[in-house]
Amino acid sequence: MTGPSVDGILVEWGERLFYPGNRIVRSSTPRLSGSIGKRAAAIRSHITATVVRRAPQVMVKVTGGGRGIAAIAAHFRYIAKAGRLPFEDDRGVVREGKEALRDLVWQWQYGGSYIGETSHRREAFNIMLSMPDGVDA
Repeated sequence: MTGPSVDGILVEWGERLFYPGNRIVRSSTPRLSGSIGKRAAAIRSHITATVVRRAPQVMVKVTGGGRGIAAIAAHFRYIAKAGRLPFEDDRGVVREGKEALRDLVWQWQYGGSYIGETSHRREAFNIMLSMPDGVDA
């Protein structure tokens, strides 16, 4: 199978994969335009960049967020396994232990605008980054 029929299939599946239109938040990536041949060439180059060259990709997912410092502190404790695992603060300093965890919560609560125990709005978002081994965090 060669020629226009392959290009049509490639464009159909490539647009579904690289330019999905079913997102709630619209992507800023423009959909492909032009002839089938040009669109297929763009999909081929995207596949080459990600698969053939093994370009590292990062998956970003917003998994929730805290409405108040109690929820934020609970998430910090979950990430650090209640202080048993090292964690990294907003300055990139790796810290460990329950005291360091309490200090981090205090910094979040009083460091900028005050965050109450509970809140009617989201004070923080939990963002998960998943990347392949060997990629610089």
